Amino acid sequence: MAGEVIVRLDPSLPTVYATYREGVRYWLPAGDTLETVDPAHWGQYDFPLAETQAGSGVYVGDCSRFVDGCSGVVEVFEQAGASPDPDDAMLAAGEKGFSAAERNGIADAVLTRDVASVEAAAGEHSLCYLVLAAGESNTVDNPGYLTVYRTDGLTEFVRKTIASSPSANPITGIS
Repeated sequence: MAGEVIVRLDPSLPTVYATYREGVRYWLPAGDTLETVDPAHWGQYDFPLAETQAGSGVYVGDCSRFVDGCSGVVEVFEQAGASPDPDDAMLAAGEKGFSAAERNGIADAVLTRDVASVEAAAGEHSLCYLVLAAGESNTVDNPGYLTVYRTDGLTEFVRKTIASSPSANPITGIS
């Protein structure tokens, strides 16, 4: 599911829960709002974490209602008493994710990066292959193969076998 918190913890813990905060403002799941922390409301800030499989120690919680692009902190606690309490022990904390601007910046960097920057380290089954195959390949140099070259046009990146059939149009597949 989108918007989930996944955390690995000791599977012997009886009850764990998580909170989400931005600075000193905590998320109230019931009202889907943020409020300045109030210890009297601590039991309203939590959202449950459930172990995915008994004994696995992998816990998942739904935080999909967070505002898109938020940049807060998810905190995971061990519940000591009958309900969440501000004195419960914090087990883990981490950033919720990238802001919308950060996500756009990463996408822009990926989309504008020159394939020559990664082709030496890229594998045969990578996006680099697709980019190179679209602009630096031919079926003439090595008959029966699609030869994909690095951006210099001379160094072979990968060679793929072409399957054909006399009864079909020339190329029936590339493997």
